[in-house]
Amino acid sequence: MSKKGKRIVFGFVAVILIITIIISANIFMQNKNVSKLNLSITYNNTDTILSSNEINIMLINAFGNISSKKRKEVYEEKIEKYLKENPYVEDAKVYQTLNGEVNIDIKQREPIVRIYTKNNKSYYVDKKKKVIPINQGEITDVVVASGRINPSSEKDISKIYDLATKLEEDSILKYQIDQIYFSNKDEEVELIPKIGNYTIKINIKDSLEEQLTKLHLLYKEGFVINGWNNYDNIDLRFKNQVVCRKPQKS
Repeated sequence: MSKKGKRIVFGFVAVILIITIIISANIFMQNKNVSKLNLSITYNNTDTILSSNEINIMLINAFGNISSKKRKEVYEEKIEKYLKENPYVEDAKVYQTLNGEVNIDIKQREPIVRIYTKNNKSYYVDKKKKVIPINQGEITDVVVASGRINPSSEKDISKIYDLATKLEEDSILKYQIDQIYFSNKDEEVELIPKIGNYTIKINIKDSLEEQLTKLHLLYKEGFVINGWNNYDNIDLRFKNQVVCRKPQKS
């Protein structure tokens, strides 16, 4: 056999040997036990809805104790799919490390508004415009929307989402407005502040940005001079005007 032929045979044998070693090592590693389970949940700027304890209980009920399994018995894709079916989970990643640890990284959804319907049902709408059912007893510090709302209506959800997002993104209004009340079909909305006994009227159909800008400036400058206690109604629906009504004497 020529030198070239010997080199080809040697190279082929070396490749087969390396593949065999890799396969054997992989089989050996897959038969080892999971060394540790690491669970992390990212909440960003929202309150805690999902806890690590709740997730652990869910996983044990669905898959058994992952920490006591062999590495080959951990099916990452199935666990990811199961976790993503939870309405409060925006994303989930499951992967194993070389030293046998199983990492589960979860991103919780970020509610920006809580909806109350006329039949006493409650929902969240998150930053991705996802409508999420609420389990009894869960509370997050977000603006509340009520009134003429149909959570099955894409139009209604869009209106709520757009207004709640604008309030959330405003450096002043996000701390001032507590509730949104959709009063009638003419797109009239009442904003109820966290502090004070006044209401704020806006129309979400026309010039919403202008109305919220006026409200921002009112909190930043107007109330500093006159004080919000002097009024029981603020009307922002008129172009280039802010109509403030004083309480009527009885």
